Amino acid sequence: MTAERTYERKIREAILAYKIERYLTKDEILYLYLNQIYLGHGAYGVEAAAQNYFNKSAKDLNLAECAILAGLPQAPSKYSPFHHFDKAKARQIYVLNQMVDKQYITKEDSAAAIEYELDIMPRKNLYIEEVPYYTEHVRSYVEDKFGRKTLYTQGLRIETAVNLDLQKIAREEVDRGLRAIDKRQGYRGPLKHIKKGDFSAFLKHSQKELTETGIQVGLITKGLVVKVSRRKVSVRIGSKMGYIPFDDMRWARNPIPKDILTRSDIQRRL
Repeated sequence: MTAERTYERKIREAILAYKIERYLTKDEILYLYLNQIYLGHGAYGVEAAAQNYFNKSAKDLNLAECAILAGLPQAPSKYSPFHHFDKAKARQIYVLNQMVDKQYITKEDSAAAIEYELDIMPRKNLYIEEVPYYTEHVRSYVEDKFGRKTLYTQGLRIETAVNLDLQKIAREEVDRGLRAIDKRQGYRGPLKHIKKGDFSAFLKHSQKELTETGIQVGLITKGLVVKVSRRKVSVRIGSKMGYIPFDDMRWARNPIPKDILTRSDIQRRL
């Protein structure tokens, strides 16, 4: 940016600041600021940030949670409660100390807020989880038509014709069709083969996934082959042991899985 453009922008900003101070009260200015400021992870404004970090409305936040949000404007990424909790906590303590110094709260209030155990729980977006492709299409369309700044900072309310139930059925049918096509290709071997010394790490990781998602019908997950017998293969997923009868794998055709499956193989399990 040239010096001339910089001066021009500074003049415009000064004029805008003058008009804002002339026509708006301090509370109104603060209201606008708090509803537009970026607070990290796609959240513009304190209400969006409250939902994003604590899964609750801003009006329901306690002092400890408010102090976390108050510490974000300076550097949202640096003080992200998701990625840098220790830094976010240190920033929270700084904010609380400043509030004590300015006599907005007592030392007892500050101490209680510091001791409060924060529950950082990101908001789940139903539309992103249930209809990700449809949602992305709408997002892309709005960004192309109105611009990225308008999309993410103007608090747009977007109404669509999406039907979650029908979208779910459509996704299930597409998924079923893709799996049928995949099976028609026959068995193409294990995803990979790991050494015995890596069993523990793999099972620990799969146990974590198992705890988060559980075992669901239709869910594809990775399993460790621990034994191959004449009629079945034994597979471990975390702490769970399962069996796959070879009669259920006739779709694999040639080569026959029991002839090539070995202990230590990592398989996809549906």
